[in-house]
Amino acid sequence: MAIVVVAGQTRGAGKTSVVCSLIAAMPERQWTAVKVSIHGHGAEVEVRQETSAGSAKDSERYLAAGAERAFFISVPVGGLWRAIPKLLEILAERRNSIIESASVLEYLRPELALAVIDPAAGEVKESLLLWAERIDAVVTMGRLPLVGALSELEAKPRFVAEPPLYGSEELTAFVREALAK
Repeated sequence: MAIVVVAGQTRGAGKTSVVCSLIAAMPERQWTAVKVSIHGHGAEVEVRQETSAGSAKDSERYLAAGAERAFFISVPVGGLWRAIPKLLEILAERRNSIIESASVLEYLRPELALAVIDPAAGEVKESLLLWAERIDAVVTMGRLPLVGALSELEAKPRFVAEPPLYGSEELTAFVREALAK
């Protein structure tokens, strides 16, 4: 089983688009895709398997891109640990998984961890900075330099993702090589 984690700098940085591009570029992996969302309200953990492909929800977009299965996990701030047993159960059922979340890096040791960065955006999620040393490569929206808190990621392999594909042959080759090890 190979696990890929796609972390991100902020909301709207392009994480879901990058996940979808990787799913579409590597259908032979028969992906199980998981979106982990940490929210600031309620105390419940929600785990939902998506059953229809669409473009409204991130987890539905995974199915539309070609994932075999897609899940949405929603947890309150500080409550990710409560969802880890279910996440591990989901991961154990499939050979290859791709997870959209930086926070899971606290609990998982994936074969590959990517960070999606929009250098033009100002906000940076604390979870990305906390686990920056575990990031293997950076996918940026555009070619601006990484500055400020993101500068420690500048030494990582970097791939540029631009609309409408949000992926590249180079990124796909990098992921394939990393998962072949």
